[in-house]
Amino acid sequence: MSTLRWTLLILGGAFIAALALWERLRPRHARGQDAPGASELSPPTLRPADTGGAEAGEPYIGECSTSTDSLAQLPTVLIEEDAPIELRVADPSKQRAPVGAPDPAQELEAVAEGVGSVRLIEPAARYDAPAGPPRAAQPARADAARREVDPQPQFDAIVAVEPPPVVLEWPAETERHIIALRVVAGAERFSGRTLRLALAAEGFRLGPLDIFHRPDDLGRAVLSAASLTRPGTFDLDSMDAQRYAGLNLFAVLPGPLPAVAAFEMLLAAAENLNERLQGLVQDERGEPLTPEGIESLRADLAARAGWEAG
Repeated sequence: MSTLRWTLLILGGAFIAALALWERLRPRHARGQDAPGASELSPPTLRPADTGGAEAGEPYIGECSTSTDSLAQLPTVLIEEDAPIELRVADPSKQRAPVGAPDPAQELEAVAEGVGSVRLIEPAARYDAPAGPPRAAQPARADAARREVDPQPQFDAIVAVEPPPVVLEWPAETERHIIALRVVAGAERFSGRTLRLALAAEGFRLGPLDIFHRPDDLGRAVLSAASLTRPGTFDLDSMDAQRYAGLNLFAVLPGPLPAVAAFEMLLAAAENLNERLQGLVQDERGEPLTPEGIESLRADLAARAGWEAG
């Protein structure tokens, strides 16, 4: 009996010793098997001092933090009814900013310059949210606290304003003086549609006598434009389908503007229309308008103005 007892004790001790040795060697064996797989899956880490054989010109891949603590540093903009815009920021003392991240206070100052009226609320050292009903239980309060900003601007109704009618305040025939220029077509006559659009671009509107007029702000005709061919009138219903030999541009003096100012406007209108229509600018006798002819007309108008003032 004593021999069997000692045999069992020896076998038990040997089993315990073998189990302890197995438990001691198993972690090393596991690490030896996992190491090759891990080295194959782990990406290489490049550091500034040792680029790990990277070629010249490749960007340095530094360490980046995937912690969600940096998300708490983003400001939350709440637009409340009848209240200035508030930017709420988490307590900076409780946050861990990543290396190289901008200062939240500087970002808020930059945002404040573009927003206008901004009130910054400093976080308290400790804040315990009061107990209350769930968020879904108070929709009316949430709607009153914040509103969705409409991305489309709101405009008032656009009311079309009719321009004042063109009025002819020409003096009597015995007292009026007319200065005129011509815009004449070249080899081909002007298209009626092109002529109409060119006159509209220069501010002319069809008015009294069925000719075009360029009015001032009060509707008084400063310049007028008639067709070179008789009877000189225009019909908007059939104008686009017709062709015209040219325009007779004129101003009746005395008028809303002084004589010299009216001539300068007449000259500018003739040159602009000729540029649009690709024709020729002539004086009232049908001669080509030269710089000498322009200066002569200016001198005559200046002398007439002085004589009338005297």
